[in-house]
Amino acid sequence: MKKEYHNEIIFQSRKKRVRTPLQSRAIEKKERIIRSAYELFSKNGYNATSIRMIAKKADVSIGVIYSYFRDKRDIFIEVSKLYTGEMYNSFLEIIERDLPKTNTVEDAVYMIILKLREVIVEHFTIHMETIMLSWIDERIRNHHVNNENRNARAIVTMFFKRFGDRLKIRDQKATIFVVHHAVEDIIQYMLFYDIEISEELVFRELAGMIAGYLEGR
Repeated sequence: MKKEYHNEIIFQSRKKRVRTPLQSRAIEKKERIIRSAYELFSKNGYNATSIRMIAKKADVSIGVIYSYFRDKRDIFIEVSKLYTGEMYNSFLEIIERDLPKTNTVEDAVYMIILKLREVIVEHFTIHMETIMLSWIDERIRNHHVNNENRNARAIVTMFFKRFGDRLKIRDQKATIFVVHHAVEDIIQYMLFYDIEISEELVFRELAGMIAGYLEGR
């Protein structure tokens, strides 16, 4: 065990550029590492998951991992990319399918709140780990912010297609920021803390407030 730990320290201390896999076998191996890390981070969290655990689950050596990634943070960023990509692609497909069925801005906002809640619950550990790590790690923070901005713009674009004639927005960037964080922060708060208020009631109130804001009421 001590020898393995010593070898891991040696790998971590090496200052070399990681390689980009080109052959299909190497690409598959890197993807397997990311998928294995995704499962472990989802189950154990970031701090309780080690490089050795990832290597074992992916059935590769620690040296192979360090040939593709500089450190565990690099792996987590790739996992976060995988998570946010799959999460928001699925979410946007649902919104694109169901948004035309809503008759009012408030109903549409409420539907989006519920769908986003479902997606966050499905990936709760990775979602919260990404947020917490973004507070202390600049690279993870930049990646997280860029992803959030891109996905929020995509949702707002769909909203404009559906309700553009009803919306009264003074500044689109400011509106995207306010609405996105109002929705996501309240969902996270309701999921993370034990609140003695009906979740449905909170989400209905939130949808009504946001609809009034978007329609200039």
